[in-house]
Amino acid sequence: MVNHAIAASLMAADLTHLGDEIAAMTHAGIDAFHWDITDGHFVPNLNFGPDHIKQTRSLTPVYFDVHLMVSKPEHWIDIMAGAGADAISFHAELSSDRTTLIKNIHDRDCDAGIAFNPETPLSVIDLKLWQNIDRIIIMTVKPGFGGQGFMDQSEKIRQAATLKEKYPHLQIVVDGGINATTAIKARQAGATTLVSGSFLFGQKNNYEAAIGQLRGDAS
Repeated sequence: MVNHAIAASLMAADLTHLGDEIAAMTHAGIDAFHWDITDGHFVPNLNFGPDHIKQTRSLTPVYFDVHLMVSKPEHWIDIMAGAGADAISFHAELSSDRTTLIKNIHDRDCDAGIAFNPETPLSVIDLKLWQNIDRIIIMTVKPGFGGQGFMDQSEKIRQAATLKEKYPHLQIVVDGGINATTAIKARQAGATTLVSGSFLFGQKNNYEAAIGQLRGDAS
């Protein structure tokens, strides 16, 4: 993954033509597809499941970033890796054994990430764990629903950027309310990957230009 990579949040895609949307975004140069996996418990709704990933994996070589918004991520790692995930992230708010979760994700040859709700500080993670984490997902909306407004998490992003100085492999992913304006704020704070749904998929006839705007190609 490169700096200022753009991930398309498929929650905002036209689900009646999901394969076409994936093909169009791939052709436009998207860096990743972001899959929100919900269980109706950790967040009160249901989105995608492993069959969506499995059935679309052959449509694109692009990185599949699976974001588990579920109460028991340990039950989902094998099935998501088997479906075709390249990265699997779980939430810092859970009481699960994080060390074991990270190991299990790596054992399935996937990048391991931890996601943080807006109110959750990075300090809930033991400093010793950061060397084993590949991705931080900093939520800039409440998790689980698309189309929300951006919640400024610049200070948390800057803290993550400080961690990246020590662990250069670390990707800083900002997820929620990302558009041409808020992308600038997130990039300036130190984000390396921006997840966008409504803004990207709202540019039906110009996905390539929308991706470029979020990357800051014109700036």
